[in-house]
Amino acid sequence: MIYREARPEEADAVYEMVIDLALTEARYRADATGEEESSDWSKLQLTPLDMRNCIDPSSSLFCARSILAITDDGEIVGQALHNVDPDTLFVSWLGPQKAKSNRDADTLGGQPRVHLDELYVKKAHRGGKVGSMLFSIVKDYADMLEQKLTLLVDDANTGAGRFYRAKGMVLDEQLDSYKRLKL
Repeated sequence: MIYREARPEEADAVYEMVIDLALTEARYRADATGEEESSDWSKLQLTPLDMRNCIDPSSSLFCARSILAITDDGEIVGQALHNVDPDTLFVSWLGPQKAKSNRDADTLGGQPRVHLDELYVKKAHRGGKVGSMLFSIVKDYADMLEQKLTLLVDDANTGAGRFYRAKGMVLDEQLDSYKRLKL
């Protein structure tokens, strides 16, 4: 397995993983509540072009770093997507035009930090340490910057909650149907 930063031309694959994670979380929520599965796509403001601009260091909208997990055959099987600047928030659902100061983002903690927005591994590759390696790379980045690492986890995604607690993350705050965890 190779782990490296996404290139702008891989933005479509990054975007597809963001969408697949949203669909997966919608299924978890539906299973947990017994309600019909749904995703509120009206809130999605991110486009594939936005994603390209977000992860392209030459773009004026550069605001996110996507670390990819790639098999020896070249298949992208996972990613960790996070902000590049501890003072700037990146939320994939909102897109680059909505990136703003962490200090103004009360929902996500109101202070500089590395925020892991998406950690996703394709189903066929789960349980093989791909997610652990992606998490470790982002944690090392936060440590290098001497910043706290935070993320939001959907209450219905109990597997993700267990994964992050095993990595040492602790509850920072309960937010509606999400928990903000910190390390």
